[in-house]
Amino acid sequence: MRRKAAILFGILFFLYMGFIVSTMGYPFPSSIVFMVLFTNLLASVAAVFMPKLVLIIYEEMVYHSERGLNRNTGKMFGILFFSINYYVQNILYRLPWYISRPLSLFFFLLLAFEMTGLHALYNY
Repeated sequence: MRRKAAILFGILFFLYMGFIVSTMGYPFPSSIVFMVLFTNLLASVAAVFMPKLVLIIYEEMVYHSERGLNRNTGKMFGILFFSINYYVQNILYRLPWYISRPLSLFFFLLLAFEMTGLHALYNY
């Protein structure tokens, strides 16, 4: 029952944050995309300097086996907000340093370009 409540709470929080972002000029479903891109952009900035720490934080939020409303809500938060960055950084972390850092910067620029395009689409 706690897991279902945490999943429901996580999804409702996700939708609530989408409604908050929709007040900035983005329509509701697209505001969720903007929010996901923004949180992944912040995580990718941190992953340029500390990739292992970003991976550990995501794995601690999502793969931890302890039960409870806070842990399950954190799990939903991690899955909904940081999944894109985790899977990209997980692949990049296995590469040599001189290859992974430029690709991490490229991923950051790609997310920034997508956010700029989304902003230009709705706020022109």
